[in-house]
Amino acid sequence: MSFWRRLNKKKTVATNRAVSERLDRSGRFSTRYFDDHAAHWMEVFAQEGLPEKALDVLEIGAWEGRATVFLLQYLPKACVTSVDTWQGSDEHVGDQRVGGIEALFDANVSEFGHRLRKFKGTSIQFFTSVPSGEQFDLIYVDGSHFVDDVACDAIHSYRCLKPGGLIIFDDYLWNWYPNVRHNPAFAINWFLRLRRGEYQILSVSRAQLILKKVTSEATASQ
Repeated sequence: MSFWRRLNKKKTVATNRAVSERLDRSGRFSTRYFDDHAAHWMEVFAQEGLPEKALDVLEIGAWEGRATVFLLQYLPKACVTSVDTWQGSDEHVGDQRVGGIEALFDANVSEFGHRLRKFKGTSIQFFTSVPSGEQFDLIYVDGSHFVDDVACDAIHSYRCLKPGGLIIFDDYLWNWYPNVRHNPAFAINWFLRLRRGEYQILSVSRAQLILKKVTSEATASQ
């Protein structure tokens, strides 16, 4: 039985700890932002049958690649496109780690070769460069947390998401900006109202929101 299949039998805390230890051995990381999400992702992904599928995954915001490595390990048939400026966001101003983040990312994902596509730039630059018709099965939105950027990422991600695909919004109730209207929840809740009836909520917590697209763009426009 594989490492990942054995983990499915453990409780959440034990699973997160085991994944954290494995990721620590898989590269060099200065943060463990992702680790508390591992068990829940595995539960949702297993319910949707994702580990057995050949998937196209989009990751907006990659940092050092910890979530990237998890996705490539847990979804062995997936190809991941990672989008980041590797210059940090508003909350990283003055963070001395930023200068070395991209090099860490490159080293951490180096073993995955053709299964990893790197795009250095903003999410808007990426979406405007995506070839017509290119779509993804899973999109993880964890880039800029400013309301305007989150709203843009939500709209563009939905358009690029295959029917039946999943979107994961990170830091749903994150409150870094003093003005509450500038934080992610304001944009995400606006998007939920805009696309009401076109998604299924698979999971919601203070940390993350996971949606499944249940209608195509063609259906939505009728």
